[in-house]
Amino acid sequence: IAFFWAIAVFVVFFISQLVVLFTARYPEGMHAFVARFVGWNNEINGWFFGLTDRFPPFVPSDEEYPVTTAIPRPDTSSRGWAALTIFLLKFLALIPHFIVLYVLSLAQVILVFVANVIILFTGSFPESLFDFVVGVLRWQTRVTAFAFGLDDQYPPFTLS
Repeated sequence: IAFFWAIAVFVVFFISQLVVLFTARYPEGMHAFVARFVGWNNEINGWFFGLTDRFPPFVPSDEEYPVTTAIPRPDTSSRGWAALTIFLLKFLALIPHFIVLYVLSLAQVILVFVANVIILFTGSFPESLFDFVVGVLRWQTRVTAFAFGLDDQYPPFTLS
């Protein structure tokens, strides 16, 4: 399901950028579709990295889940960013984020392993490690939202 949904998301994303280019508005249904995909990925990552013990749903649903993602739809979207996205130039602006997130993701995997060892003995996820993992996921989500045109604000370099 995820593979086919990802293909659909990329098709919808590309079409949405064409619409934004001409109307300066991200269509509401398309925004919701792509944002839900990002949220579902966060649910999976939240479980994978131990932020919750509850297994994520196999398909997106409206049921409550401990890991939530909110990406509000802006009133207007940037035609310039949409044009750059269509020609894949927007991703050049994200290269610094990709580099930093690569390093942080490696650290995240190592620290989650350390946290799991600590959890074996203490029964709880160390708060500082938990905050780091959440911070990396938030940063990744901001970059993903920007890359998909869900948000036109260039993402900050911060874990908070």
